[in-house]
Amino acid sequence: MKRAMHNVNISLQVIPISAGTNSYELVDHAIRVIRKSGIVHQVCPMETVMEGDYDKIMKIIKQAHQAVLDAGAKKVLSVIKVELSASADVSMKAKTAHWQNQKA
Repeated sequence: MKRAMHNVNISLQVIPISAGTNSYELVDHAIRVIRKSGIVHQVCPMETVMEGDYDKIMKIIKQAHQAVLDAGAKKVLSVIKVELSASADVSMKAKTAHWQNQKA
């Protein structure tokens, strides 16, 4: 019997290839897609981390890639990292809570 997959964390780093269009502006299109999706996410300096259903996030990634192409990128390279667990949801908060209130 197939088990339902728990929530996952997936990070997406979008690297647009374009002549003449600012790469940060192209990345902004991908981030807008993620924000509009309503998925739990955190924008970081080098990537955006999403939390939720694996299939839903992969659909969002596809939409983000298309948005970057539609905005003028000739190609899109991406680094995608996935953390999933067979026994529990994966949570950004659970992984980082210890560090949120720490002083240097």
